[in-house]
Amino acid sequence: MLVKRSDHHVRKYGCTLTFFMFSDELAQMVDAGKSGYSNLRTILRNSFDLGATFGIDFVSAESYSAIVDINMCTLFCATPSALNRYMDDDSIEGGNITRCTLCMMPDQLGADGNRFRPYTEEQLSRINATLQRMMEDTFKPDGTLQPEKYLDMQWIDSTVADWCRAKGHEALLKGYTALDVFRKRASVNAYRMTALCYYLYQLQGTAESKARRHCKKLYTFLAEYCLHTLLEMWGERFEEIHKKSSRRQKQVRFPGIYALLPERFSRQMLYDLVEASDLCTSGRKFLYLWTKSGDIELVENDLYRKTHKTDAK
Repeated sequence: MLVKRSDHHVRKYGCTLTFFMFSDELAQMVDAGKSGYSNLRTILRNSFDLGATFGIDFVSAESYSAIVDINMCTLFCATPSALNRYMDDDSIEGGNITRCTLCMMPDQLGADGNRFRPYTEEQLSRINATLQRMMEDTFKPDGTLQPEKYLDMQWIDSTVADWCRAKGHEALLKGYTALDVFRKRASVNAYRMTALCYYLYQLQGTAESKARRHCKKLYTFLAEYCLHTLLEMWGERFEEIHKKSSRRQKQVRFPGIYALLPERFSRQMLYDLVEASDLCTSGRKFLYLWTKSGDIELVENDLYRKTHKTDAK
């Protein structure tokens, strides 16, 4: 249905529009959409990036097939445990966790529930006026889309680069892979929110120098906030997944016992290497087979020499 609606927007307006998805119970949404959750995970990941397309192609003539650019903003309310079930290992590895901004509401034992005050008349007036200006920037009076608006954000590039380099150096010193990965996406999230604030400052008529000064402070704060919440929520799980993946890669790249041995080696050196590599074949068996195939020759008692040169990589 999302693909169909996105395609209809492109046909009607010549451009994709942004969807809004809301759930006040994230666990309920996941339970209701278990059959299509893998597709939803991919859609939410792609919908974060403009130009990242998603497509489906069915054999049935009654089904709808298309390749579209789905853009979506989501707001999910959940408990920490429900959020962890939603963000499974596939979501962590795939990058879904880094395409969200966590807004934590601490809940202490015995504390009163959070209270939300209604907007004042002045606040509502400002909100409605801002929304009206945004709608005027989006639609023409005849209902067609306005030309796309481009924001010149080059003035904040040095601030972004400095923050990313500082966090990259910190990750290098700590050897913390999650910090290195999360800093990049935290910067993207902060940059987008800062760009939106810069646009709102323009709508408000704020002086350019003041708007840029405030936005630089906003970017630094938001980047630190996004990075901190990501590490606090999923840093340890990401490290565990990364370690498992690294171990699997090392096993795939294992060059072999023969390549790891020096040109001259003793019987005991081979036995120790076989044991350290956790191989099923015994060292005695390797000696017999290699001698028979002509890959090694006996130099003297318990000392062998390889007849083929290899590079351990």
